[in-house]
Amino acid sequence: MSQPALSLRFLGTAAAESFPAPFCTCVNCQAARRNGGRDIRRRSALLVNDDLLIDFGPDVFQSFQEFGLDATNVRTLLITHGHSDHLAPDSFIYRTPGFRRFTELPGLDVHAPADALDQILHLMGAKLEDAGLRLLPLKAGDTVESGGYVIRPLEAVHGGDEHECVTYLVERDGARFLYGTDTGPFPESAWSILAQYPPQLAIIDSTMGHLSGGSHMGFEQVKETVARLRQIAGADMRAIAHHFSHQANPTHDELVRIYAGDHIGVSFDGMIVDLSA
Repeated sequence: MSQPALSLRFLGTAAAESFPAPFCTCVNCQAARRNGGRDIRRRSALLVNDDLLIDFGPDVFQSFQEFGLDATNVRTLLITHGHSDHLAPDSFIYRTPGFRRFTELPGLDVHAPADALDQILHLMGAKLEDAGLRLLPLKAGDTVESGGYVIRPLEAVHGGDEHECVTYLVERDGARFLYGTDTGPFPESAWSILAQYPPQLAIIDSTMGHLSGGSHMGFEQVKETVARLRQIAGADMRAIAHHFSHQANPTHDELVRIYAGDHIGVSFDGMIVDLSA
């Protein structure tokens, strides 16, 4: 049996405060603590095969340990934006020789909006070379090739603050997926690119749950986005809701029920999804 072109592992599936939130006793957080299992969510990140990582937040190391993984083969890192749940720049110090003993690491190409790279540069400074980091700025509309992947950043709608945010279309060997987290309903610039490069799988922000948002999405916005994507990519396009906040999202089982009628899956920490051409 042939290997899939893309094997995706969800390292975390929560919004900024994790789920349950540490300082919260809302009904959703209390249910998550009681249930455990798929109701416990770390901050969102995605590992592709074993050599591409999307986002590098404060829970990534714990996720690698939990799932019996190491990061030594990661050669390409994509950062969606510079918010602290998606980028923990001080963690790059652990790639320097003093922390990795005699392990030889490949270089790491870090692709991100310029302001996110500035955070890394500010903290790492002269240690960039010791850590084997190459900082490569990108912006929405670019096409980047790295490690055998074709990467297309798309414009995201994520507030109006100082951090530029992108989502990503990632392709390898004819298989393509969309990582569409930390955005409200997609702008037309993103839809234009999606029409040219329709994904087989769409991973969509569901932060707002039963609410609606402008810089994140809720249930109905996710369903509308997936319906429009399926008009482009075909009715059999897979879709997964992702990036959940405790404030408006119930338990995993209830999320599955909410999305089942629209044939949308629900991510959980450790979930693996394989894609072939």
